[in-house]
Amino acid sequence: MTLIGCPVQVLWATRDDMAELYGDVLAVWRNWAEDLRGGSVESGHHFAEDAPGALVAELLGFWSDADADHS
Repeated sequence: MTLIGCPVQVLWATRDDMAELYGDVLAVWRNWAEDLRGGSVESGHHFAEDAPGALVAELLGFWSDADADHS
């Protein structure tokens, strides 16, 4: 199987059912991506609206790290 070669970020809301449904959410994606990063965001299901600041912080951190890794 070919893995996704670029950095992959997976985010989910803490007050949603992702972890309940899938257990370790990142473990699901480890089979698909070489460079996997992510975690939960403290919010409800629509975290772009519920916690935009936290989401932006996660995205900026990911893109800063990914850019530094591939410079």
